[in-house]
Amino acid sequence: VDLQKKSTLRFVVASDGHYGEKGTEFDHYYQDLVKNISSFHSENKLDFCVINGDIIHDEKDLLVTAKKHLDNLPVDYYVSKGNHDKVSDAYWNETWGMPVNHAVKLKNNTLLLATTSNEKGEYLSPDLTWMKAKLDASMAQDNIFIFLHIPQAKWSRHAIDTPEFFEFLR
Repeated sequence: VDLQKKSTLRFVVASDGHYGEKGTEFDHYYQDLVKNISSFHSENKLDFCVINGDIIHDEKDLLVTAKKHLDNLPVDYYVSKGNHDKVSDAYWNETWGMPVNHAVKLKNNTLLLATTSNEKGEYLSPDLTWMKAKLDASMAQDNIFIFLHIPQAKWSRHAIDTPEFFEFLR
């Protein structure tokens, strides 16, 4: 694939960094993530990056340090909350400067990033009322990208069934 061709929108999605997970080289993983995205970006300009949940591994105090690593990315990035990001919504909002559910308009596209967990790490459905309102408001966009950490179809043990989610997508 020739990545040098003109693209409408180019982005990277990463998840499950689990910063702070015992028995892993989490600091090294985050350094490599930033290095690799930076390298790719230098040759193939990215519009943004999404870090799609499980940024940390259960310990609230690690969120600020993980953010310091991600702040070295050479491109705007957005985050979604995963089940191991065990912090309150208020703490999340304060750390990232963006709420757990947020919409971003970029060019003629909308990104919807929604939380699928809480401070206890439970698997949840996204706020369907919020999401439906944002989808309805974005219908004129060329594309709508939805980022959720927990799959909403029970295709693995790390997923839940939310038929209502798929009903309004249809």
